[in-house]
Amino acid sequence: MARTQTILFTPTRLGCKINTKLFVSFSDAKDVDQSMQLAEFLRSKGALIIVAMGPNANIIELSKLSSIIHQWPYMETVPIGLASNIINSFVC
Repeated sequence: MARTQTILFTPTRLGCKINTKLFVSFSDAKDVDQSMQLAEFLRSKGALIIVAMGPNANIIELSKLSSIIHQWPYMETVPIGLASNIINSFVC
């Protein structure tokens, strides 16, 4: 996660919620710890939706950042229902 660039923005309308989708293929305790403050900020603005991709995305570590985690265990195929599960996690 420390290897990705994050761009923050403020919604243009008052009361707008932000639905942040984060696709993660690798995670470790150090990366997660360094991301806690940003994750807290994003959760305060709406939903932080994490998609854990592949075997190197540690669900236990990622759950420290968000309670909304969807698994994509094998990147060769897209899990049935993944897109609708992500959309159903949105806050309005």
